[in-house]
Amino acid sequence: MTQRSPVETREVEAGEDGMRLDRWFKSHYADLPHSRLEKLLRTGQVRVDGGRAKASTRLAAGQSVRVPPLPAAPASSEPAQKGLTKAERAFLASITLYEDDDLLVLNKPPGIAVQGGTKTTHHIDRLLEGLSDNADGARRYDYFKTLHPNPLDRQPTWVEIVTVIDWLLAAPDQRARAHLVVEFAAVLMHHLSRMGQHGRRLSLALTAADIAQEMERRTIEGWLRSDAIPWTLMEHYHDPAAARTHLVRGLSLAKELKNRDMQALALTFLGRVSLITGDNRTARANLDHARRLDPSPAVQTRIAWIEGDLAQRKKHYDEALGKYRAAAETDAGSSGGHHTTITPLLRLGDLYYKLSDPAAKGTYTTLLDTMRPALTGRRLAQVKFSLARVARLEGEIGRAQALVTEAGQALATADDDPQFRQVLALFAANLPA
Repeated sequence: MTQRSPVETREVEAGEDGMRLDRWFKSHYADLPHSRLEKLLRTGQVRVDGGRAKASTRLAAGQSVRVPPLPAAPASSEPAQKGLTKAERAFLASITLYEDDDLLVLNKPPGIAVQGGTKTTHHIDRLLEGLSDNADGARRYDYFKTLHPNPLDRQPTWVEIVTVIDWLLAAPDQRARAHLVVEFAAVLMHHLSRMGQHGRRLSLALTAADIAQEMERRTIEGWLRSDAIPWTLMEHYHDPAAARTHLVRGLSLAKELKNRDMQALALTFLGRVSLITGDNRTARANLDHARRLDPSPAVQTRIAWIEGDLAQRKKHYDEALGKYRAAAETDAGSSGGHHTTITPLLRLGDLYYKLSDPAAKGTYTTLLDTMRPALTGRRLAQVKFSLARVARLEGEIGRAQALVTEAGQALATADDDPQFRQVLALFAANLPA
């Protein structure tokens, strides 16, 4: 069998940061069957930065991926199919919900596969293959290959995402678009938060959770009520009481589903609610319960930095520093991505600053240098403002002024945050001339 090359070592590009390893292979080696990739992973032939990896490993920009010799794609015995039949075009038109020059949204009915396989010739990918504007047969909607099943492997523009979300939420009756609302919510929660779109995130999550409850899609509802909804309510709308209501429902679903990660996360965030409301004892009990469930690293990271918050509340600063460090040092791939380590690093830097420890500057600088692609909107504004405070203490007034201006510009790309904007304004006004 013809081989491509002996061995390749490829670097993960900036636009691929956070992508799953199996999605990365699908993007670069579309003809490689998933079963073959799994075997290569099990036998250690595929490696990331020299170490073994899993299909679910999240890649970071700059990492190296070892690609072993791969078989060439077999020549197809079937003639290439050009265009669509009249019936196929009519079917595609009937399931098209939205279309413009850049975006096509389909409401896929049950019974038709997304991708082809053995004896499966009628599928969504084949219909999309038939859509072409050019004489050479180039696909009109080529990005759909990477849109499935994770739309953000392609990193679509936020104009595209916001356009569809607003269109979904503006529907008089969201039930007519129920499946689409739920699926968008399932894949876009983190990315909306990262872009500072907290209002849209909350609206989409609340609508999707209610629809999922009606449809009895308990797993998706459980995750929305245990994670995205309460986190946004706590951290961005300062409403712990409303967050608790959703967390209680999420915890109930987690127990019914016997989903230990979901249960541990709900308990962790209930601990955060208790901490916000001054109930340290209940916060400790919830965090201990979450730990006993032995959840995944993604949840353990959150437990650790909320334990750090609790220790800091009690003025146990050495313990708090240890918890924040432990959370920040969790492997990004196993913790679900860099977004889970940004929060503890920010808290670590803030505690160093509070203790007048010069390590604060290094912590913030590391955040800015190593996680810049993951820092957008409010997160970027927080880091810039933190560095501005350090610069003011060091007497670098010009640098402090520049950094606080950059913080305001970053905040302008997110939902309006009047409290933080006021903090920035007061800081800038009180800088020496």
